[in-house]
Amino acid sequence: MEVPSSLSILCKSVLEFVNTGLKDLDDNVEVVMGAPAEAMKGDKNRVNLFFHRFEPSGFQSDLQPDEPWWIRLHCLVTAFGVTESNVNGDGVSAGEFELRLIGHVMRLFHETPVLETVNVNGESVRLQTIYQPLTNEDLNHVWATQSEVSLRPTIGYEMALGPIVPSKRSPGKQMTGDFRTVVTPGVGGTGDMPSAPGSATWGARGGEVDTNQLDWAPRLCFVLGAESQPRCVESLSFEADSDALKNFTPDIWVAGDTTETVSLQWEVWDPTSGWRRKGTSQDVQPATTGIDPDNPPDGGDLVAFALPFDPEGGPVTNTPEFSSKVRGQAAVYAERQYTRPSDGAVLTVRSQPLLISIYEAAG
Repeated sequence: MEVPSSLSILCKSVLEFVNTGLKDLDDNVEVVMGAPAEAMKGDKNRVNLFFHRFEPSGFQSDLQPDEPWWIRLHCLVTAFGVTESNVNGDGVSAGEFELRLIGHVMRLFHETPVLETVNVNGESVRLQTIYQPLTNEDLNHVWATQSEVSLRPTIGYEMALGPIVPSKRSPGKQMTGDFRTVVTPGVGGTGDMPSAPGSATWGARGGEVDTNQLDWAPRLCFVLGAESQPRCVESLSFEADSDALKNFTPDIWVAGDTTETVSLQWEVWDPTSGWRRKGTSQDVQPATTGIDPDNPPDGGDLVAFALPFDPEGGPVTNTPEFSSKVRGQAAVYAERQYTRPSDGAVLTVRSQPLLISIYEAAG
């Protein structure tokens, strides 16, 4: 079979990690994958990875057939050594070499418990390795099935979590702007909720950003009527092809560490393609360290970040993303990266989304 599966990509990424780590020590060590009995066929020192059990993640009880299914992988690592001589001519027994190999594998997984990112059919995955002690019964169950191969030093690991990606994926679901209860003195109406002309909105939540934390995330809000009576909101709804949508230009209040730079990025959703990034990002500096919805900043401290689609219907060269016949959404985030001191990994954190929903005209 020429096409690799999600499972084979995951397992091969583990093999490549172990192979790279051991090659730095000895070019004559082979790392292979398969049943232990097959790894015996050779005259080189080998480390064999035997992925023998696969379990559900324990989450996603309502998973749909067109969504990725996340599983746990169980792997046995076995060393097969041959007698060698070192540079001084002293013999190194096969048994000692097997212990060297197993020890280095344990060191590799201990030093790097979270492996590098691997792309599994569109899903970015970082497997976490968890040591699983093996009982005598566990070992007997495996080795009793391996023909005449004698028991070798073997350790077990759980690799979690990895996706089984369907060939035809769900485009993803729309976001919900907010859930709130509004009590008004009369029938109907939305009280004094802030709104843009022709739109339905919900107010923004305030809060300070704790920039003393290494993984602090920015906060955002739309500011409406910045030149007269500014008001903060996190979610807006527009009728497709309406004048309100055509005349709307987002002004965004960005909060965080005012000495750092964050990147604003749009994502769009439609029923066919689901969520995806759209347009170019824009680097900005936060204006304040927090958001107080009752005291928005001056217009000069806001960021004008244009909508990622043509309000008239969409790009000329493509199927319109938003039109009077197609509902859709757009969400804007602020992202920043930081380096985790423990392992040097570069991680990305993002703000809460600001949401714009486009709906069909009634009737």
